[in-house]
Amino acid sequence: MDRYPARSLRTHRLSEVREGVRGWVAGRVLKVEEGGFLLRDGSGKLWVEGKGPRPGDLVEVEGEHKGGVWQASRWRLLAPFRGDWGKLREDPRPWVRMLVGGEGEVVHLRAEVSEAIRRFFRERGFVEVDPPALVRLPGMEPHIEPFRTVRHAGGKELPCFLHTSPEYAMKKLLAAGFESVFFLGYAYRDEEPSKTHSPAFLMLEWYRAYSDYAQLIEDCEALFCELFGRFRGGLRFRYLGRELDVSPPWPRLSVRDAMLEFAGVDVLRAEVEELRKASEAKGHRVDGSWGWDDLFFLLFLEEVEPKIGKPKPTFVMDYPARLSSLARMREGEPNLVERFELYFGGLELANAFSELTDPDEQRERLLRERAERERLGRMLYPVDEEFLEVLSYGMPPSAGIALGVERLLMLIMDKEDIAEVQPFPAFLWHEDV
Repeated sequence: MDRYPARSLRTHRLSEVREGVRGWVAGRVLKVEEGGFLLRDGSGKLWVEGKGPRPGDLVEVEGEHKGGVWQASRWRLLAPFRGDWGKLREDPRPWVRMLVGGEGEVVHLRAEVSEAIRRFFRERGFVEVDPPALVRLPGMEPHIEPFRTVRHAGGKELPCFLHTSPEYAMKKLLAAGFESVFFLGYAYRDEEPSKTHSPAFLMLEWYRAYSDYAQLIEDCEALFCELFGRFRGGLRFRYLGRELDVSPPWPRLSVRDAMLEFAGVDVLRAEVEELRKASEAKGHRVDGSWGWDDLFFLLFLEEVEPKIGKPKPTFVMDYPARLSSLARMREGEPNLVERFELYFGGLELANAFSELTDPDEQRERLLRERAERERLGRMLYPVDEEFLEVLSYGMPPSAGIALGVERLLMLIMDKEDIAEVQPFPAFLWHEDV
């Protein structure tokens, strides 16, 4: 008997079986008991009266549905299970848990949320774009590390990268005349996995020409009402035991006020030494090697982030200009840029700004960021001249935003760890692979 037949005889999915139906059903054997076994396919589960298969086997069974069970007349092996079925139930990998009987909720929900996001933007006139993940040069952000690889051409190895964001490609489309574009796909950042970060993660980005970051605030409120209303059953719900409320309008808090309130320092006036003293006063161990940016992010991440975005989403507005190389300056306030980050339920969800369109100023800022990367001992690479070229041809006043979809899924699914909303979490990769 062929243990791996090329064709299946299945005539009915398990969800299609009704009293009196005859034919073939197929699926995986989840458990075996005296006189029968539990069969599962992609549509459901069904008890089969009959003997023969082992737990884990993929089989198809001929018979008839009577009295709520499938009465088998014969069965055929499609693929034997080779392994320890009992130990497999203890495996932490999500796809393995699904194989041994899990419902696969995360796969279905990801698909439904992705479709809802796409529908939201299409109904508002956006065009979905799919720039390639492989790029010649990544963004220059000092605190984001790209994945580096090589491609082969003309007998040479040429360096290239996985994009940390599709931002440069989407700005080229804005310059080319597209006014509303969005991207839903993977981005890649070579950072240590944590409960809120995965090196490969699902990113939503959208851009509006002839607009600014105020319009993005309205987009966020409308999108969240749509998603949480559908997938959480309303605008008020509980996340990790805490009551949250997504109904707009959402509070807005300036970076300056947030740092004054929670870290006790005025970041628009403070120099490095004052930030260092504020850090030490909060119990953080720092030394003379820490720069202004390092100390700012330490205080913001440790003292501010845990205290905002509860119970309502919160926009943290208007960042110091030195921290945002791609954002437009606020008119009349040269120390600030038009940027916000969105926090909700203890999670940073989105980063947005009115785009810088001056190519000369953009070059200066990118060079400053490259110098900061060098100071931090980060990977160095050239400024992307093609990105500056597109600005030199003229890009309209625009605004763009990046949103972490899997952190959004954590809120929707009431999960504390990003790995719980991923079918293939990166932290479970085997080190020897």
